[in-house]
Amino acid sequence: MFDEAAKNPEALPLLEFILDELYKQRSDNSLITWAAYDKLGGLKGAIAKRADEIFAKLSKPAQRALVGILSGLIQLSENGAAVLRRASRADLPSHSAAKEILDAYITAKLFVSDRDQAGEHTVALARAEINYE
Repeated sequence: MFDEAAKNPEALPLLEFILDELYKQRSDNSLITWAAYDKLGGLKGAIAKRADEIFAKLSKPAQRALVGILSGLIQLSENGAAVLRRASRADLPSHSAAKEILDAYITAKLFVSDRDQAGEHTVALARAEINYE
């Protein structure tokens, strides 16, 4: 997992996220174990749990607005498969609920924020080209 994450900078927030979660689950003698990783449900399980926790803490308007944000970060390919995309922050909704969503998920390292070559602020779902199974 670590070698693959090193090859893909967008994977680094997820690597940081899972290492932080593992650190929180360390044993009494400060060891990080596979048992802790399994208890978290692996990377997929830990991400799903964190995403659900964040969603539950959002205001009701932000919860309703999440679909609009996600639709800006995911597009359908010609064959109907969902494809992650980096979106300009200017192309995403700009109301206060959208800002609440972006701030919460970026802070949690589940969204990544960057600037493109033109200096425009962009947002994407954190992702890794990693076999999670």
